[in-house]
Amino acid sequence: MKFLGPLACKDREFLLSFPEEEFQPLAYTSAKSKGDYSGIDTSYNFTHDGRHYTCRAVVVKSDDLYKQQRKTLDK
Repeated sequence: MKFLGPLACKDREFLLSFPEEEFQPLAYTSAKSKGDYSGIDTSYNFTHDGRHYTCRAVVVKSDDLYKQQRKTLDK
């Protein structure tokens, strides 16, 4: 199975389970961003049609968006 795409919202706990200090800076830029991203290379387990799979996953976050959300939550 070859697939590149975002995880469904039901996997939010997986996405939020990584400590901040494990994220590494990424050299990525886009037309909409100056490139303040960090990420973690990990594995992801799931079941599809009764079969269990383990695949490589890269969890990426926008550092600027994270900082904005932390300010909102800290209020």
